[in-house]
Amino acid sequence: MLEILIVDDHPIFRRGLRDVIKELDTSWKIHEAGNAEESYEIIKNNNISLIFLDIELPAMSGIILYNEFRKRSFEGKVVFLTMYKNEEIFFKAIDTGAQGYLLKENSHLEIKQCVETVLDGKTFISYEMQSLFQSFSKYKTEQKQYRSLFDELTSTEAKTLLLVTDNKSCQEIADLFFISKKAVENYRSNICKKLQIPNGNNALLKWALQNKELVSTYLKFKDI
Repeated sequence: MLEILIVDDHPIFRRGLRDVIKELDTSWKIHEAGNAEESYEIIKNNNISLIFLDIELPAMSGIILYNEFRKRSFEGKVVFLTMYKNEEIFFKAIDTGAQGYLLKENSHLEIKQCVETVLDGKTFISYEMQSLFQSFSKYKTEQKQYRSLFDELTSTEAKTLLLVTDNKSCQEIADLFFISKKAVENYRSNICKKLQIPNGNNALLKWALQNKELVSTYLKFKDI
């Protein structure tokens, strides 16, 4: 018997989602939890295969709770639930490795498609979020592409790049490093070469601002 857990702090929404899921198979056992502690207890005492997890829980974000589930050795599938079409939240949620992202406003048909798709071992993204998912896939590809290039940067070049993403000028960076403006310009030129950024007027600044999250994600873990 398949067991599913719905984690959401709104009882009316939980019941509505439960009823829709039950239409797929009345033999499935649907559990409900309104907070983290209730969900921990249910997972501990039952064989949960799929969790529908609200991202906007009041005491703890669903993304943090997802990570807690994994720490507690939960190996089932997770679909995030949300009312918001927010790019930043979407990227963070999908980056966890969750199997689905479902808008609460979705129709009964889409909810059923989500359940069937995820149980079939595939990822389900609400149709209205498909364009963002494509952007996320592009972002992950770029992360992989630049990982080895970032590793080529020296510690000083990495620090310089981070400051460029903060829109610091050559003179401001020079003052922070207690070096000449010319030295900073040389660092910027080396960064462009190593990251394969075409030379041009403010080319590095334009690239850095467009890829700020990409830069900060990787370089914050680099020993600089």
